[in-house]
Amino acid sequence: MLDLGESDDERHALKINDIAAITKQYLGLEASFLINSDFNDIDSFFQKVLESRQQLVHFFYEKNACIVNSKHVPAPVADLDLYSFLQSVEGSGNVRLQVAALPGLIEAYFELLRHLCRPPASIKGDLKTLIQFIEKSGFAVPASLKSDISQLRAFRLTDFKLVFTEWLGELDWNSRHRKEISKALTFIHDRYATKVSLEDICAHVNLSRSHLSKLFKEQQGISVMEYMESYRLKQARLLLRTTKHPISEIIDRVGVTDVFYFSKLYKKHFGFNPSKDR
Repeated sequence: MLDLGESDDERHALKINDIAAITKQYLGLEASFLINSDFNDIDSFFQKVLESRQQLVHFFYEKNACIVNSKHVPAPVADLDLYSFLQSVEGSGNVRLQVAALPGLIEAYFELLRHLCRPPASIKGDLKTLIQFIEKSGFAVPASLKSDISQLRAFRLTDFKLVFTEWLGELDWNSRHRKEISKALTFIHDRYATKVSLEDICAHVNLSRSHLSKLFKEQQGISVMEYMESYRLKQARLLLRTTKHPISEIIDRVGVTDVFYFSKLYKKHFGFNPSKDR
């Protein structure tokens, strides 16, 4: 509980950043903060904590050492049938899933959970839904992964994601699908919301345009930019289904610049206009 005596939001945030840096430097702690949650005394402080329970849930879904601004925390969105949503984005679940598709599927699903911001107590059940979808698609999920998820006691969503990341590593992803392709996929998943060109991806993985294009098409079945386009559209559908953001804001968030071009692509990919799909 800190009262910084600061009414200006920008200066308040800067002070919090300084406190976070000092906490890490001298105590070795990655501290997170909920800011702009006003109170006058100890009684109103505890009342504010009770009122802020939904906002505090965001700490579970954000990275370590995050700052959550109570003035800008989005309201909870309508709940989803997660399995049906996976089917609508990834396919029916009756077609055999290839190992090359797993990183994108898992990344998109964890992003979906972050947007939904459901009570952390539901996370293990939500991950069982992901495992069920993978298995229904014809891919064997080891009992060890299921056991790790069931027994894990974690305070961040990223801790659960790490279990899946380690599993992907055990599949010899780098050796079977080339380290460069794995790096390219990670780069796309991290940067899809920005203006990314094929040349940017080639520079990141240190391959020529023709070499990367050939390897990527062999492993993923589609070109690099087709994959980027598909991933952006999946993220857009996620935002359409889980937020009330206007479409113009959503296309900006997924790295598309033209609303008419986006609508055309969206209908081609999913069979619906964005406004109808919402």
